[in-house]
Amino acid sequence: MSRRSLSLLSVLTVCGSSFGMAATEVPAPAAPTDLKVKALGINSFQLTWKDNSTNELGWEILAAVGKTTPKRYRMYVKPNATSLVLVTNELAGKTLSFQIRAYNGATALEKFSKPTAIVSATALKSKTTGAPTNLVVKSIEDGSVHLGWKDNSTAEAGYVIEYKETSAKKWTAMSADPGIQFNVPVPKLEPTKKYSFRVRGAVGNPLKYTAYTNQVSATTVAFQAPTGLVVQPVAEGEFSFKWKDNTTAEAGYELQYKGPDDTKFTPLDPYSSDTTSIPSVPGATPNGTYQFQLRAFRFVGSTKTYTGFTPVVSAKANPLIAPTDLVSSLPTDTSVTLTWKSASKVATGYQIQYREVGATDFKSVSTGKVLTYKVDKLVSGKTYEFKVRSNVGEEYSTFTGTAQGLTKHGFISELNPPILTGNQFLYSIQTSFPTGITNMTVTGLPAGLVYNSTSRTISGKLTTAGTYTVTLKVTFSDGTVSTRSLVLTSVGTKPIILPPHITVVSVPLTKPQTVPLTGRFADLDTHEAVRVTTTKGVFDVILYPDSTPKTVENFFKYVDAKSYENSFIHRSPANFVVQGGGYTHTTADGFKSIPTFGTVVNEPGLSNVRGTIAMAKVGGQPNSATSQFFVNVVDSLGLDSDNGGFTVFGRVPSSGMTVVDNINDLPTADYNITVGANVVPLTDLPVDAPTAPAVLDPAQLVKITSVVDAPILTYSVLPQDSSIATAVLDGTNVVITAVSKGSTTIQVTATDLDGLSVSQYIPVTVP
Repeated sequence: MSRRSLSLLSVLTVCGSSFGMAATEVPAPAAPTDLKVKALGINSFQLTWKDNSTNELGWEILAAVGKTTPKRYRMYVKPNATSLVLVTNELAGKTLSFQIRAYNGATALEKFSKPTAIVSATALKSKTTGAPTNLVVKSIEDGSVHLGWKDNSTAEAGYVIEYKETSAKKWTAMSADPGIQFNVPVPKLEPTKKYSFRVRGAVGNPLKYTAYTNQVSATTVAFQAPTGLVVQPVAEGEFSFKWKDNTTAEAGYELQYKGPDDTKFTPLDPYSSDTTSIPSVPGATPNGTYQFQLRAFRFVGSTKTYTGFTPVVSAKANPLIAPTDLVSSLPTDTSVTLTWKSASKVATGYQIQYREVGATDFKSVSTGKVLTYKVDKLVSGKTYEFKVRSNVGEEYSTFTGTAQGLTKHGFISELNPPILTGNQFLYSIQTSFPTGITNMTVTGLPAGLVYNSTSRTISGKLTTAGTYTVTLKVTFSDGTVSTRSLVLTSVGTKPIILPPHITVVSVPLTKPQTVPLTGRFADLDTHEAVRVTTTKGVFDVILYPDSTPKTVENFFKYVDAKSYENSFIHRSPANFVVQGGGYTHTTADGFKSIPTFGTVVNEPGLSNVRGTIAMAKVGGQPNSATSQFFVNVVDSLGLDSDNGGFTVFGRVPSSGMTVVDNINDLPTADYNITVGANVVPLTDLPVDAPTAPAVLDPAQLVKITSVVDAPILTYSVLPQDSSIATAVLDGTNVVITAVSKGSTTIQVTATDLDGLSVSQYIPVTVP
């Protein structure tokens, strides 16, 4: 019940105001009905009505003295209200007419409902101003009490309620409308505390106060916790909740959960006080078992206080919905395309398992949130069976039924055979249907190699190191035509020992001797290399200055300028490339673009096979490479011709590809970074985290901390008889120390970046 102090002698028009909103027309609200008016004294009336609208902003009170038509008296801005106490000047024995209507809309654009029927009421005739008496108090709920007293006045403007903790000295006052009862609002009192109360009337204008009532005390009831929490799984990874509300004092509810791998409860966002159920809370791991507890909260001042929790309730989430309708189609000689349907709303990806029919073990491949996938790297002319299941993290659905697919005939021999420069090479071309071959061609052989069409072999000696793509094409009697690329990548030969050999070294007992290794070994197929250190490990890059001199020179400009320090891998699409060299990040400077030295002329020719490093370019601009580079995670032969061909200027040895693969296996997402005043979108950016977060955390970037020259050869020493002499490395020198008289040898091994080694022996005498 609300109070308004009114004067019928001076009718006021008080209109609402809008704030921060454009004025718009709204439909008028539905009209209120059942207006009732009761005189409470010579200066107060209680109005009650039925609210039939759901969109009103407030009420217009219309009133007049006598039987005349009521006019606007007050604008009462309180939606959903159904009662109001009007305090007027003293109008003893006078009859007043009242109406009320609802309104909404902004100032000057209000829409009004029809008014209620006119209702009349006569103010009480006699004026009394006695003090209230017989005050009683009762705790009615947690943190709230009900006050009642005898009203001995017909002219009060209202009452002053005073309360305090019984042990306190200072009283707190609050006003109440004319009447004989009052509920002290919940926010004023705290549960389980003892309070004292007293009441006095307020009369006249200016106000004067009556004597106090008797003083009463009551202890408030404890803040009541909800009970009967019921949790039900709904949909995938969702739960519904309902409970019994045992309080009217709450400001809201806090629901807490503990997941399958959690050690403590975590609160969800609070829920409002007018609810006892939640139809759906998503986010749980499908098939996971969770624990829940609920409590109510309220505010005492700015402090939030809580009830106890409901008993803990356990519930298991519904399982992930499995995909259906798996179909295999569009077979090639090395792939089959799968399609399926999925009713899951929460699946983040799918796992495909496949095997040759008759095989025991399945292979698996994971996909993103797709409904079609081409399974490649299959053997030609084989029948495979496939099955698919959905997943969220490590939680999987059941599998679909199996679908079978037959690959077309094609090549089955290794298409990336090892080849050593200058060594005899023999390669047999094999197919899935050798008796059905009607024609086979081999084109693009490098110098030193020839094709024998009778034996279907390639043989000879590769004269120049590099990577070469040879095109194989075969036609079968069933009409199938298969074209494949045979990629010949020279991995080089092992290092060689340069003449002259080291002669006998005499080592006195009192003076160690140093033997330089410079000029004693050579790696003929590696002239320059760099070592890339990342937050995920170290890998080397063997450069091709003879094949791509301009590109290697350009790359070293950035290495020498330390441009790649604090850069990061900004693109890593799965099973494609790992790309960097575009941006740096530090805590002090944030994100920055790497300053470039201008573009470099394109030098295509070497194939973009797994392990090669190439320059990134702007689309449609063949000669646009600057600082950015990428490592090919798989054979990407389409890059050999796309955009003028992407320049391969080096390769990562097989040992370093483990690091590159680990980076490519990281989760990726699309993010925007701010570089200066610009927002730069980055796609497939890898993050060093179990899953890619919604907001990029720079601490999870895969950083390149340094790119420096790498030694072409590394050395190790092994004394054959350490009782005569010992040996240690000092850079590229061997330091030999005599132990006792005699003769022995020191084994010196040189290892190149491919892990290939050669050894020679230093004869040692200790005179």
